[in-house]
Amino acid sequence: MAWLESHQALRDHPKKDRLAELLFNGTTANDVADMAAVGVLHHLWWWALDYAQDGDLTKFTDRQIAKGCKWTGDGTLLVESLIAAGFIDRKPRRIHDWGEYAGRLIVKREQDRERKAKWRASAGQDADAPQDGAGTDLLDLKDLKNISSSACADDGFLHFWSVYPRKIGKVQAKKRWSRMTKKDRGIATAAAAHLADWQRETATELQYVPHPATFIGPKRSFEDWAERWPAGYKAGDAAAEPAPTCPDCRKQNSDMPLTYDEDGDLHCSFCGWKDGSRHKDWAPRRLADA
Repeated sequence: MAWLESHQALRDHPKKDRLAELLFNGTTANDVADMAAVGVLHHLWWWALDYAQDGDLTKFTDRQIAKGCKWTGDGTLLVESLIAAGFIDRKPRRIHDWGEYAGRLIVKREQDRERKAKWRASAGQDADAPQDGAGTDLLDLKDLKNISSSACADDGFLHFWSVYPRKIGKVQAKKRWSRMTKKDRGIATAAAAHLADWQRETATELQYVPHPATFIGPKRSFEDWAERWPAGYKAGDAAAEPAPTCPDCRKQNSDMPLTYDEDGDLHCSFCGWKDGSRHKDWAPRRLADA
């Protein structure tokens, strides 16, 4: 079960007091307002662990964020209050200092995935399968000795993955990375940093950034970003036709944009709706070749 750090300082922090004032405006007893504000924040962070692991909230509406916080009041009031109190950054809209709250958990998840992949590669077994009746949370030292040095070697993928702005399709990206030369890996990592700079400085939504597997795929898109941004790239170049919205979310009066997954299918990252017909009549310009 996922967890994150809950700092004691939050109890009396002025930012929490500010949030309580903005949300309740003196209409609720101070102790109740304080506890409600703390509860809203923790629900926001718990929800983000499942649906916004990188802290990016740009793809969610005010109503969706409010639902994640278990807030039944005005969603816009909630989001604007969280921004005014300093718990959400406005541009780009993301959870403030998200790494401070969930960084260790995210790193642990990445390490656990790597550990399981290495175990399967070296031992030909499911990393989650019990060994001789033992638990599955940790590997024994004797098990670690069975992992080959080549499987443990750092091929630079984790660095590339940490730099790349859009965290999606890690398994496919890892497969393509394994087929790259050492020189190309170095170029791709530098290119990923340039792409990340472009995405941040232009406030481009992540749905308009190619999947990492596409970026390092057969078309070698990363070479265009090796030195810096390709000629002509600026904020306006990221524009695309309006994205189609999820039919399931529309039933709830919510316009959730669809994006392409690594299989080329339109899908909704919020509710999981997926269109298997693989239509290509909508796609972000310039960067899209997924």
